[in-house]
Amino acid sequence: MSNLEFWNKVCTTDPKHTKKVTMGRTFTAIDPMYQIMRATEEMGVAGNGWGFEVMEHVFLPTDEVAIKVRVWKGDRANYIEQWGQNGLYTDNAKSKTDKDCMKKATTDGLTKGLTYFGFNADVFLGKFDDNKYVEELLKKQAEPKPETPKELSLRLIAALEKVVTTDKLRVWEKVVAVKDARDGLFMSNPDLSRDVDDALEKHYLKLKA
Repeated sequence: MSNLEFWNKVCTTDPKHTKKVTMGRTFTAIDPMYQIMRATEEMGVAGNGWGFEVMEHVFLPTDEVAIKVRVWKGDRANYIEQWGQNGLYTDNAKSKTDKDCMKKATTDGLTKGLTYFGFNADVFLGKFDDNKYVEELLKKQAEPKPETPKELSLRLIAALEKVVTTDKLRVWEKVVAVKDARDGLFMSNPDLSRDVDDALEKHYLKLKA
């Protein structure tokens, strides 16, 4: 496995889950729940395939709280530690405390830790400052995605139910031809292959009846 294999798998960010923020400077903010969702997609359920722990918290003289977050991947022995920060107040006069400051600082540490595994690296590499890059991502997302073997099989099976009896054998021939062409994909997922074969066989027996 290449050192960058996992990185390259998770580095691309969906622009729909970002927004431009101006706080002294303009930067691209990523929805933290989107990051957690992507981590779950790629590494498994939180607490099993990956997870995080709060290791330490410090109140800073700048009226901020800093929280050290440990983010682990696969095994708790494989971890990254990062600090997240957040202000203690929501206004410059420091008259309104931020009741969510601890949670926000924890989220900040968590999302920073995930970036060390490669998540959303294109944002932190400055690619979202290039409008053409973002436009290409949006264009790619708009393109129709190829059918998965399961989607293909369900569509063809549904077609068997809709055609008149005299045409069913012709449709069955198409099903077999397409399935044969996709055998490589089915072979990579034996459970899916068995499910699809069982469904197709059921319809084949109907045709013979």
